[in-house]
Amino acid sequence: MFKGDSGGKEAIQAVIVGDHFGNEFRPVTDSLPFALLPLANIPLLEYTLEFLSLGGVDETYLICCNGGRIIEDYVERRVKNCAPWSRSMKVVIIMSETCRSFGDCLRDLDSRGLVRGNFILVEAGTIGSIDLKNYLQKHVNNCKNDKNAVATVLFENCGAGNPSALSKNEITLGASAKNRILFYQNKRSSKIEIPLDIISGNKTVDIFHNIKDVHVMICTSSVLPLFSDNFDFQTRDDFIRGLLMNEEIMGSTIYTEFIKNNEFGVGITDWRSYHATSIDVMHRWAYPMTPDAASAGLYRYIKNNIYRSQDVQIGKNVSLVEDVVIGPKSVVNSDTKITKSVIGPNVYIGKNVKIANSFIFNDVKIEDNVEITHSVIGRNSIVHSKSRITMGTILGIGVIIPTGTKLEDALVQSHDPLNKDPNAKIGPVAYKVRFDTDETAESGKESYSKATSRLHLHFPDEDESSEGDSTEQSEDLSYRNSPLPDDTNMFLTEVMDSLSRGYEDKLQCDNLILEINSSRYAYNVSLKEVNLNVVKAILELAFQNLPCKQSTGLQYWSTLQPLLKYFKPILNNYVRNRDAVEDALQAVEDVASSNSEIADCVVKVLEWFYDNDLMAEENILKWNSGLDKKGKLYKKVQPFISWLEEAEEDSDSDEED
Repeated sequence: MFKGDSGGKEAIQAVIVGDHFGNEFRPVTDSLPFALLPLANIPLLEYTLEFLSLGGVDETYLICCNGGRIIEDYVERRVKNCAPWSRSMKVVIIMSETCRSFGDCLRDLDSRGLVRGNFILVEAGTIGSIDLKNYLQKHVNNCKNDKNAVATVLFENCGAGNPSALSKNEITLGASAKNRILFYQNKRSSKIEIPLDIISGNKTVDIFHNIKDVHVMICTSSVLPLFSDNFDFQTRDDFIRGLLMNEEIMGSTIYTEFIKNNEFGVGITDWRSYHATSIDVMHRWAYPMTPDAASAGLYRYIKNNIYRSQDVQIGKNVSLVEDVVIGPKSVVNSDTKITKSVIGPNVYIGKNVKIANSFIFNDVKIEDNVEITHSVIGRNSIVHSKSRITMGTILGIGVIIPTGTKLEDALVQSHDPLNKDPNAKIGPVAYKVRFDTDETAESGKESYSKATSRLHLHFPDEDESSEGDSTEQSEDLSYRNSPLPDDTNMFLTEVMDSLSRGYEDKLQCDNLILEINSSRYAYNVSLKEVNLNVVKAILELAFQNLPCKQSTGLQYWSTLQPLLKYFKPILNNYVRNRDAVEDALQAVEDVASSNSEIADCVVKVLEWFYDNDLMAEENILKWNSGLDKKGKLYKKVQPFISWLEEAEEDSDSDEED
């Protein structure tokens, strides 16, 4: 931190290392700096700058290496256009074009003598909504209590299988009762070996697994000289492991903090984390950094997490299923189907095209009858008709794929590679290429393309069971017959606490949505469980406000009505597709089955959801067909069901006339 201009106030400083220093995003990043790689059509650097600004940072040093001049021009344009982060935060560009690693950047920064106090260290592609001031204060407290403390690393408890945590490595962390890091392993391994002296030398050692690195480290001014004195510190992991291995010699300690349940953080390190974070952004887990909120009205937000630019041209019979972003001036022709994908600006998509789980960058042309799944199409590329691009294929900048080409798990660039592989040529402007890391080149292990280019992630709510005990992730999961897991019960309690406090304090529903989203990750619950428990929490919250224990259905309804009205933005956010409506109806059924009050007014509850366009006739009629015809609930809802069926018959007869 440095002394600001306003009364000697300490201003918060941050450092962004603007390059990735790896092959993971090649060939896309051969002519596009990693920091400007678009995620949901917004450059990664924009997310990082906005994250730091919202976190209270006053001055940021951005270290630029590959493509530094392009990044500098981008930042200058954004400042000139009064980007939100530029109003409260100063950004200083540092050109370090000779640096070849994360450690080189910090050694160069140390030689300039610009940072002299505590600072927040992140990388381009760090995205989050975290109260950085809170963790900075915890870091300061750690330093007061331990004069050897030099850094505090932030992690997130995310549970097993969290898509955002998927990467080539797995983190295992050992910490003392005071959160001092004692053991750190960041690799995929079938066993964990913890040195005996760590166990014997500490009364308590907490072992953490299934945690996610949010790529935020709060540092003292001693961190930069430590990098300068140790040239083998090339990465941040090298720094952490080096200090732990040589703690007695270096006399430096590191601490950890876990971000709160209502906070979100992630670092983009490979295509897997890129894919997962894109879904997070579209699902609004990173709010307010969403396409509609961050673009000042450029995008319209539609149900099923669809974001369409206002000037997009859509043809007949186009199906936008869910989780889709379509950028400005793009054209989508008839009979095309797009799901779980991002379409960049000025993209032309022909007729009868199928795109799923893919990312199409700007100025791309896709001709008729093309299929693209789990792939990335770099900017200015052309995919000619009847081609199939699948299974983690990455096209670089300006690639032209000939008619009828089939590609699987391939890395493709526009120019002839130096290795002169006779099988590399796909067309005059399309060549297969292989990028081996130093490790794979030496050890003969699987190639980079096999190790990191796979984009096909399986998310918890859509995965097929791979183990016999993973039925909780099945689409046919029965909440009626199976008790809720502990994590789900805790999630429900957390949601009820958030909603109760929000209603009492009249908090904005957008903030409550952020809390619920963060709780989802903290307790590792599926999207199905989120939808069900949010509706259930609202229904059960009304019981807390009833005047007495022996209340009638009418009293319950008069208490529930204002809650439904107040929390309608939350319901709109979660009950937004067919599966979510089924979850909401299941919640109504669960609560009504165990509470006579809601059973007595269940028709009024269903009418409210129907009148507010949260449920359609076919959803309710299908749900009714699955009810126990001998049960009380079935009898209670029949008057409303009869009315719906009559309304549907009248509608059909009108259409025939």
